[in-house]
Amino acid sequence: MTSLSGFFIGVPVALVLLSTLQAEGEEKSELDKLNGLSDAAWKEFCDRVDVFCSADRISAHRVAHDEITKRWSEIAHGIRNYFGTNDPAEDVSIPSDDEYAAFVVQLPKWADDLDSALRKALRLRSKLTLEVEWAGIRQSWNMLNSYIKVRRTERKKNWIRDPIDSRLQRKLMQAEMPIAEFNAIHDTDGGFPFGAMGDFSGYLRRCANMSKEEIQQSMKSADAPAYGFPVEEYSSRALAAAEYLRELKSDVSDATSGDDWPSASTR
Repeated sequence: MTSLSGFFIGVPVALVLLSTLQAEGEEKSELDKLNGLSDAAWKEFCDRVDVFCSADRISAHRVAHDEITKRWSEIAHGIRNYFGTNDPAEDVSIPSDDEYAAFVVQLPKWADDLDSALRKALRLRSKLTLEVEWAGIRQSWNMLNSYIKVRRTERKKNWIRDPIDSRLQRKLMQAEMPIAEFNAIHDTDGGFPFGAMGDFSGYLRRCANMSKEEIQQSMKSADAPAYGFPVEEYSSRALAAAEYLRELKSDVSDATSGDDWPSASTR
């Protein structure tokens, strides 16, 4: 009778132990799935940031800030010197035929100089390419921020530490591509009445084939690039774009340093 009682007492204990082990196994399985999903989502995000914030692209924006700005400033100064005024509305004597002949010879040379700087900035890419890449980054971040973060918080698992998380939130909450302002002033589809920087070398070559009167009409006006293009704004937008890309890349790199997730997922 005693052994029979012991048997019936032991059965519930064994069932409880079995149930506990089963629950722990299920919990471990769920945590493994969460960690695998977290690591995969973080890797996808990092890969997309690496492409968008490549060293070549950051360098290209710095070229725009330094070399392209300098080249165009010199060219615009030369054009204004030809007309003899910094004010396109000012009435001044029309350049002589000899001055005109020397000027049209100089225009293609200026175009070549500008092209030389523009070629160094080829990694700027088209607006469409950048918008597609930016959409991919935001899609990956939304997955991390709206799903992975919630699941990890529920299970008391580590998330990106502050202030890095806050910096990433601030950078990635905007829907518009962050370097769009620079693209608008650099691309040929910039929408400015005088065009955008990417079109100016072609503009100079077209002007080299114009008559003296056509040059006067096309190049001496408030809408003409030498007078109307905001070169200081171009320079500041280029620098702002380079800094945004550098900071985003740096924040992602900082997030993967240390001992907690997501750094563990990269090792």
